[in-house]
This record gives sequence, C-alpha cells and structure tokens, in this order.
Amino acid sequence: MGRLRHADHMTSVVLGLVLALATGAAAVQPPADGRTWLPTGATMTPAAVPGTVLLTLNPGLPGLPDYLADHAVAARLSPDGTTLLVLTSGFNRNYDERGQIIPRLSGDYVFVFDVRAGIPRQRQALVIPNAFVGLDFAPDGRHFFVSGGGDDTVTCFALHGERWSQEGPAIALNHPYGEGLARARAMAPPAAAGLAVTADGRRLLVSDFGNDAVTLVDWAAHRVLGELDLRPGRHDPRKAGARGGTFPYAVAIAGDVAYVASVRDRELVVIDLGTSLRILARIPLAGNPDALLLNRSGSALYVAEDNVDRIAVIDTTRRHLSREVQLHLGGRTTPARGLSPNALALSPDEHTLYATLGGINAVAVVRVMDGRVQGLIPTAWYPTGAAASRDGQNLYVTTAKSPAGANPGNCLELAGPALAGRCPPGRAREAGNAYVLQQSKGGLAMMPVPAAPALADLTRIVLDNNTPQVALDARDRRLYGMLRTRIHHLIYIIKENRTYDQVLGDLAVGNGDPGLTQFPRSITPNQHQLAEQFVDLDDFYASGEVSGTGWPWSVAARTTDIVEKTVPPRYAARGFSYDSEGTNRNVNVGLATLSARRAANPLTRDDPDVLAGAADVAAPDGPLDNEPEQGRLWNEALRRHQSVRNYGFFIDLQRYLPRQRTPGALPLLRDPAATGTVVAYPTDPALAARTDPYFRGFDNRFPDYYRYREWAREFAGYERSGSLPRLELVRLMHDHLGDFATALDGIDTPQTQVADNDYAVGLLVERVAHSRYARDTLIVIVEDDAQDGPDHVDAQRTVALLAGPYVRQGAVVSTRYATTDLLRTMELVLGLRPLNVHDAHAHPMSDVFDLDKSRWQFAAVVPAVLRATTLPVPPGAPMAAAELACGGSAHDAAYWARQTAGMDFSVEDRVDSARLNRVLWSGMQADKPFPLTRNGADLRADRPARLSAWASRCRH
Repeated sequence: MGRLRHADHMTSVVLGLVLALATGAAAVQPPADGRTWLPTGATMTPAAVPGTVLLTLNPGLPGLPDYLADHAVAARLSPDGTTLLVLTSGFNRNYDERGQIIPRLSGDYVFVFDVRAGIPRQRQALVIPNAFVGLDFAPDGRHFFVSGGGDDTVTCFALHGERWSQEGPAIALNHPYGEGLARARAMAPPAAAGLAVTADGRRLLVSDFGNDAVTLVDWAAHRVLGELDLRPGRHDPRKAGARGGTFPYAVAIAGDVAYVASVRDRELVVIDLGTSLRILARIPLAGNPDALLLNRSGSALYVAEDNVDRIAVIDTTRRHLSREVQLHLGGRTTPARGLSPNALALSPDEHTLYATLGGINAVAVVRVMDGRVQGLIPTAWYPTGAAASRDGQNLYVTTAKSPAGANPGNCLELAGPALAGRCPPGRAREAGNAYVLQQSKGGLAMMPVPAAPALADLTRIVLDNNTPQVALDARDRRLYGMLRTRIHHLIYIIKENRTYDQVLGDLAVGNGDPGLTQFPRSITPNQHQLAEQFVDLDDFYASGEVSGTGWPWSVAARTTDIVEKTVPPRYAARGFSYDSEGTNRNVNVGLATLSARRAANPLTRDDPDVLAGAADVAAPDGPLDNEPEQGRLWNEALRRHQSVRNYGFFIDLQRYLPRQRTPGALPLLRDPAATGTVVAYPTDPALAARTDPYFRGFDNRFPDYYRYREWAREFAGYERSGSLPRLELVRLMHDHLGDFATALDGIDTPQTQVADNDYAVGLLVERVAHSRYARDTLIVIVEDDAQDGPDHVDAQRTVALLAGPYVRQGAVVSTRYATTDLLRTMELVLGLRPLNVHDAHAHPMSDVFDLDKSRWQFAAVVPAVLRATTLPVPPGAPMAAAELACGGSAHDAAYWARQTAGMDFSVEDRVDSARLNRVLWSGMQADKPFPLTRNGADLRADRPARLSAWASRCRH
C-alpha cells in the first residue's frame, strides 16, 4: 500500500473520531474503506471481519456524557458465558478549568457486558480508583476480583440480582515501596498485578509487581494469608545475587499449584499453595512471559512470550516446556520480532487458541493439535484481551488505543476571565482535556469467528496493514547504495516533546497553524532555518505518545508489551517507575553486579538480590534468537562492526537527584572534562565503553549549550585524528522544560530553555558544516514524542529535520512519515539490518534526498532571548518588543517556579504533563485570541496572509 498523505488520513480516522462520535456502548460503523493510518507507520482495519461490531467504553460520567475510557487491558468471560468483563488500566483522568484533577471523574473501570445475545450490551461501568492487569472470576460466577495496581489492593465485586457492586472495602496488601533504589523509594511503589482464584473460590494469589513476591489472600475474610518472595537469594544464601522472580506479572492456578510469570527474568515460578507457600520449580523461557492460560483440565499451560513472539506450551504434570509455537506475519516477515503476543483465549472445544498480537493489531489463530498458525484476524489498535463466546461463534477483543487526532486545546484551559471565548460554547472542559493519552481511547470488538477460506483473506489484510513496503524499488536501491558510498557518518539527535505547530506553525511554507505556535522563529531561529534551508517535513509523526513509549520507538522502532501496559498508569501518577531507558525501578540494571552498581552510584542498596543481574524488563530483543535485549539501533551498528559514540542516551539519572543533601550527587559543572569529573553513567551495557563520561544526561537545570560544548570538544579531537565514529547519538533535551528555580545561567523560562536547545542544535550543525566531515556526514534531528503541545492536525505530529550533503534544499515534503520510517532511513544509509517487523517494512524517506546536492552550509543564529541570560553567547541586540509579544511573555523565572511548584522535573515526564501544558499556555498566551476552527484543515495555502494576520493579532 502506498504512502498516505494528510488528506487521506483525515477521511479515515477510526476510533479516534469514529468511536468519539458514539455514545454509551452503541455500535459504530468504520469509514468506507475501513483502513486507518497509525503513527507507527502501519494501518489498521478494525472491522475487516464481516459482522464486526465496534463498541466504545463510556462510563457515563456525570457532566461528561461523551467521555470514553482509554487503555482496555483485559477481558474475562464468566464461567456460564453470559457476562463479559472489560478492565481498563490507563490514563483516564479529567481536569477542571483550573487544571486540577477531578477525583470523582478520574479512575479506572470494569465494564460489564451482557453477551447472552451475542452482541455485547453494556450493563454497568464499575469505578475503581486504580487498576492494573489483574481480573478474574470466582468459579461460582457471582464474584470477580480486580487488582489495584499502585494502590496495592484487591477489590471484590459481587452479583446482587442483576447488578454488580463492590463487596466490602478493597483488601490492602500492605506492601512497602518496591525493591528499587535507596532514597528513591517513592519512585518504585508497590503494584498489585496479575491474580487468579483457587478452584475452591476461597483464596486469591496476587503478584506483587513492585516487590518480586506473591500474596495469598482469603478474600471473604479480607485477610492476607501469606507472602512469598520469588527471588532465589531470599531462599538460599548460596544463590544471593542470582536472577529470578523479578517483576512478577500474570498468574494461573491449577489445583494447589500456581504459575507466576517473571517478566524480567523470563521464567515461570511454580508455587505450592498447599500447607505453606513454597517454590517448587522454575521454568526458563526464551521470551518475556506476559499472559498465562490453562486449559480446562489444567494439563497444559499456554504462555504468551513477548520479544520472541512465541507461545510456550507447558506440561503441568512434568512442569517443563513441552513445545513452542512460533508466531509470524506470513511470508513477508523478516525479521520476526515486534508482534507482541499479550493475551490468550481458547475456543470452547479447546481445538483453537487465539493470541492477541499488540504489535501488529491482529489476533493469531493457532491450531492446538499441532501448533500451526492458521491465520490472522485484523483488529483495532493494540489488542490486549480476548475471549471466545460459549458457543464458539464469536470472538471478543479489547484494544488499548486509538489515533489521537488533533489536540488544539492542549495547553489551553487553566482558569480565569482571560480564557473566556477561547473554546466553543459548552466545550471548555473537553478542550482542556486534550492531552494525547486522554485522546487515545480503548475499545471492544465483537467479531464472528471467520471460517478457513475467509481467514486467508483476513491474513492478507493484516499483511497489507503491517507490510506496506515489501521491498525497495530500483530507485531506492540505487539511492541508498550511492548514499552508503558517500555518507560515512551519521549524527542522530533526539530532542523532547514538541509538536509541529508549536515550533514550526509560523513557517512561510507547510501545513502549520501560527495561532498554535508557542516557540516561533524568534525563539527557534535555527530549527526554522533548517526546515527552510533543507526539508520541511510537515506531515511527520512520532510513533510514541509520550517519552515512555517515544524513546523505545525512537531507538528501537517498537515498544515491548510491558512498556505499553505500565506507561499510561504511570503518566496518570498511579504508580510504576520509568523503565524505558535502561533503569528498572531506578536501578542501573545495565550493570550486572552489586559492586559495579555501587561504584557507579553510591545510592545503590547494599543488597545483591535487588534486581540481580544485567536484565532490563523493557528492553527489545534483536532480530535473531541470540540477541536478547539487543534490539536498539546501536546494537545493530555494533553487530555490523561500526563505531558508535554516545552523548546522553540511556544515562542513569539518579546521580542528579534528589537535589540536596544527596551522597554522591553529581555537581552542575559547565565543563566537567576540565576536572575529569564523570557525570554520565550509561544504563545499556553496549554503551558502557562508548559513552562520553563528561556529557550530562537529562537534567533540566543544565543548558544544552554546555552539552554542545562537550560534544564539540570531542568532535575537535576526532577531526584532528580523522576518526569520527560512524554513528553518534546526541541527546539535546532542553526543550523538555522545567526546574525553573534552579536552572543555570538564567536559562530558566520556557522561552530561554527552548531557545537554548535551538541554539545548541544550530551550533552542532554549523560545526559539522565547517569541518572536514561536512562532505560525508548526515545529521538527523527528531523529537522523541509530541506530548507537550497543541497541533491542529494530530497530537503526535512533530518536528523532524535533516541536514548535510545530499539532503534536498528548500523543499517541502508532505509525504506522511513516522519515526519508524526515520529509523529505516538511517539503517539504509548505514547499511544496517532492520531491527524488527516495524522498521523492516517502513517506508524509507527517499524523497528527502537529492544526490546532486553534495554542497551545503549552515550558520547558527543566536536566539535574541538568550542575550538577556548569562549564557556566554556572542553579543548582539536583545529581543525586540514585537518579537517578545509573538514569542513569549514577560514572566520571569520566579513566576514559572511558582506556577510549577511541586512538579518533579528530575526524570523524563515524572511531572504531570497535562497540567504543565495548561500552565505553559496560560503563562505564555493567555492574552491571545484563540481560533475556534480546529479540524485538521490543510493550511498550506495563503501562507503570507495567514502569517500576517497572526503577527498582527499577537502584537496587539
């Protein structure tokens, strides 16, 4: 399938717009072609199976009749097959006009559907404060149980007549903070995850995701019966420091034996539930187990294995792995990684196993007898749960996400009369809840089980959705063959969190809305110059919604399932640590031994069993079986014997915090190389010897200008020796914003921080342009996500820039591209294999290159706002009043510090991003009129008049 342009996208947004048009649990119809483009570069066809019914998840909140819940994560069918439960565990927060959370309108939900007539009919939406993935019925079918995630609880619901209601208070499991880093315990809270009910219906076993243990509960008595630590060293001193049992997740019970999935350590822990809790065995697995399902007799346990895309079959009698089923995408899947199996269901006759594949938006149909994959069924975005109807005729599938669509109200609603008239009448609250995770909605589909002939056609649809680029054409092969002979170095710069409109909406070309531009040319002259001098990519999308998903997509072209499941509740402040960049529970798990960890970070707990071994719960595998946790761009470059240098990617940030009275805290040195002070400790083993120790990682107090200076120091050495690495990774993060009260050199307002970032980018490009490497170095610049700004086209549309030889000059490229396409392009330029199914079939960005453009130049521009700081920039005129009016505000650091008091900027996105967005808009643009028409319109035409009108408004 060819590339979709903007106009095609706007006619086919399913579930982002289609589901939003429905109310309650009413069925909705997809667009005519049934195909929707996703920011991952794939497409989806949620209603491809004839007779499919798509349902929304509307909890019926008072005052918000159109509100739909996000991130459905589990589905369970009652023992009698009449009731279907759907559990959410996501963002699901609503804010008032002041930007404060409304507790009574913010929570997770269990949706109760009556499925006796086939088509699900919503009967109830039960509210729970917090939930994770645990959901199970009691054998009597009159009770069910939900794990409370970060609340560390289990809630029981009971059926009274035709209605379900909570049975007593939630059962507190009373765990301490998770087994993470000392002095950072609040960053690793406990988390009740998977659970299962014993056959007698009296007891529950709950996995303690944050404490590496399981808890046995007598639910009727509301009493904890016992707890069992799953780590080997806790039971045998000879095994201290041995891996095992960490991040327990899914649970299954057969008789008096339980099976618990240890996601990080890739094993099943087998537990005796008899007279005392004890570990019977450990069953090693190739992949990360994230779903368990027993057959009726309990003789076989099916295990979904993420990262290796297999289903393991466990013989429960002998307690060993009997065989594995390799899932695949058909004949176009090289490599076969990234399918992300994450939920399982059996047909009533147990002849067919269904596996939801979150990575490719499909359900695999597997014949149990021989493990043969019979075909694939298309679904909506990121399926997470499945259940087969009791008669075997229908399949129920939950999905976590939908395309977000435009978010022009993002950052808008705070409070006060200055906002009057900014939103359409009656829509103020809705417009103020336009954060990307709020706009992505969960769903439920009922689809008839397809017959074998139809399954072949449906499989082809899944292939078309996920493999639009089957092979390079002759032109592409010639282009990249030539580029590989001419481009010998690639510098990959990742920035943070901005949308296209927010930065480039005021360009003279392209589809930007200047009315939504918060950091225009006066603040970001270098990004504007790069877009105008080279290529303006005005239809480019970040594949990840937030940094937690954006960084995995930006460096590995995919996420793992545990990332998808933990990121939404974490961003809703419902627990969990940020595990997307090499630390787990804030522990540097890139270092295998306790001594190595303590040498790198004195805050490390003196306990060898805290996340023992070098294993990362969230890491992607490489494309082959012998490449566990080696699925990132630099891993492939190293496999191809290419040199790599890292500046700020995957750094242990705990050495930068807490800010005061912290043993071993790293000082804020502008030039740490001058004193030999190490300020960067990498978290990925592959980067350990390839990281500049003097390049500071994510730290909002520290200007990007000094990061550039440190990069330039090493670059000068490479220029002298002629040894510039083949691939350089550079993190310039100061457009993330924050820490206004403690920032260095007056870089302490949103405008100065974004300008600092812009200037550092410009200086780096200028330095390369005037070096011996100008002729053979490609510079690629991208935002990891676009969560912190408004955009009239899509909440995930963002800024991507390229500079260097053979990049087109003075061009606007409106081809729809995504992060995956950018990764594929870099791989082709470097001569690397694809990492997984997503980048293997992505579209290389061929139309940004011109082999005739070998000569280029670039001169960095000092943003005038920086001249009011103490940053050592060249002298010049300060920012003019007119520029200030269109590109900022008169608020000083003290104002921004007050407005953001209590926000935690220490780690990527620990701050409440949705609230911060409102603070930024209110402080920067509260006196600007806000256009009301925001429907993804094409604004490429009449740019001079549009920009003139915007300039006139913003200056008056």
